[in-house]
Amino acid sequence: MPEAAALSGDRPYTQRETYLMIIREATIADVPAIARVHVESSQSSYRGILPDNFLDALPSANREELWRQNLTDPRYGKTTFAVVAEETSVVAFANGGPERKGDGLYDAEIYAIYLLKSQQRCGLGRKMMQTLARSLSNANFGEIGRAHV
Repeated sequence: MPEAAALSGDRPYTQRETYLMIIREATIADVPAIARVHVESSQSSYRGILPDNFLDALPSANREELWRQNLTDPRYGKTTFAVVAEETSVVAFANGGPERKGDGLYDAEIYAIYLLKSQQRCGLGRKMMQTLARSLSNANFGEIGRAHV
């Protein structure tokens, strides 16, 4: 069931805006939008850390194939995806699932969280992480860690 979150924008605008976000499971129809958020968020977040020519050349098509596999391939286990939609557009996503490296300390891990720059610093990431952690817990995962980058 989708979760609605009223968030106050902590952005550099003269007025604080409040808007409604829906956090829901991703569907195959979301793949192009998730790929777009993945690329745009990577470009804005890693600018100045990674070379500009590398970031500018990130292809959405590669990310679309990655997310299509993640959503459809049973080898990826029971991975949970939370997608945030503002009206009809995906503006952020997070995913997680079974711990992948045999760590032993954790049953599950958070694999990724990406938000468009316009959606950062307003509480949305925290809300997505809470929703994802609750979903993993409801799927009988115990301790949750994070992917090692």
